Amino acid sequence: PFLLARVETQLRAAVVPDAAATRRLRAALTDAQAQLDAAVDRIRRRPGFAAFLHDDPEAVVAATSHSGLPLAYLGVARHGAVALLVSGTGTTEAVFGPLTGDVLLGAVHPFLDDVDTGLGPLLDLLGDGLVGQVAARLTAQGAAGVVLVATGVLGVLPVHAARYGTPP
Repeated sequence: PFLLARVETQLRAAVVPDAAATRRLRAALTDAQAQLDAAVDRIRRRPGFAAFLHDDPEAVVAATSHSGLPLAYLGVARHGAVALLVSGTGTTEAVFGPLTGDVLLGAVHPFLDDVDTGLGPLLDLLGDGLVGQVAARLTAQGAAGVVLVATGVLGVLPVHAARYGTPP
């Protein structure tokens, strides 16, 4: 009940950015991805690095499965967040959270204007909006850890540092 009330309060108080701010954020993320891609391409042109960061998703899943750690593919969309948990045995389970794409973009928006903005509210939102639910499910399964695979906007945020389960 405490976490649900906290998430509901944060969701009501979240600032949903206007269309221009959303376009600026998406443009900034697209630019960051392009810069990363260019850097990786430069590295791959060096002798002996042609396969740098080339991944084989099946090999990654197999290697992780053999370690016994589940994979958690995290995503956020218009109607909420989802984590697809893939266990070491290959079973898949969905865990849902209330965090929406608009609320997340609203929480990220302050960083466009001031990179020194504190991360506390964002870490709380990530924890209460999805990561806390994932942690609860993994704890119930007895998992000793997890490999996070954050997608979309979550891929550039400190999801691994999300805060949950503690009072403010």
